[in-house]
Amino acid sequence: GLYYVNTGGKTMFQMKESASFIGSLKTSDGLVGGGQAQITPFTDPTMLFMAAALINIEKKLDTIQQTQEEILQFLEEKGRATLQGNLNVLGDVARNFKYNWKNEKYKTNKHIIVQQIKKEAEASIILYREQIGKRLNKRSLIHSDLEVRSTLKKLQAQFQDYQLALYLFAYSAFLEVMLLGNFSEGYLNNVEQSITDYSYQYRTLYTKCYDLMKDYSKSSVQAGILSGL
Repeated sequence: GLYYVNTGGKTMFQMKESASFIGSLKTSDGLVGGGQAQITPFTDPTMLFMAAALINIEKKLDTIQQTQEEILQFLEEKGRATLQGNLNVLGDVARNFKYNWKNEKYKTNKHIIVQQIKKEAEASIILYREQIGKRLNKRSLIHSDLEVRSTLKKLQAQFQDYQLALYLFAYSAFLEVMLLGNFSEGYLNNVEQSITDYSYQYRTLYTKCYDLMKDYSKSSVQAGILSGL
């Protein structure tokens, strides 16, 4: 094992013709009789190696955690870029429709693209609604103002993406009507109802989040201390 020697401020005797010491201590004038040095176990060497290994593992876990966060951030940015790209495509279709409203081939090809964007927007709406709901359910009983601000910041970003997805759904539904040239009352009412339903779900969830975050802020540790004071 590993040991440390406590000499009490005295000096140990050194063996002749050797770099080793013996446990006997010298007196103040360098003679025998100064007592014995205390040899105390330092620690279990296995524990030292385990501690070093755990530190190394912890560093690797930190690296993995950082990589995971970077991947998640990339995926979020990628999803946001996809929404923005789809918005640009719809804008291009809307701008050029007046030049091609008699071109059946153009309308057919663009209708396929608009349908795909509408499908992706609807999937994004469902995804963001579920993500926001899960984030609300993760609230902790004991929390700080910092946690409240962090949760609020993430919710705001998700609601912005949710709003953009909802806008894309409505925009693509409008362009689909134009490209098909179907202006029958029943079809238009059906399109309007779909947009209205998704819009209502958005407003309902937004109001719920607003009320919950307001209560969450009031119940933070700092708010409780200030209220007590």
